[in-house]
Amino acid sequence: LPDAPVCNVSAAAIMAALHPEHTDYLYFIRNERGTHDFTSAYRTHIRKVREKRRELRQKKRTRKP
Repeated sequence: LPDAPVCNVSAAAIMAALHPEHTDYLYFIRNERGTHDFTSAYRTHIRKVREKRRELRQKKRTRKP
């Protein structure tokens, strides 16, 4: 079991939910740094998803013996 409650939300997270930043972003994808890339354009989002899937397939192929 985790050493802390799983759904223990921080005060900062609550404040961010109550007062979100105003942006045009509609889509996001996790990047290789472990953070997220945001975009407001669907085409850009789809391109990033395809790139990420291609990267994952390449990694999977190189791991096979």
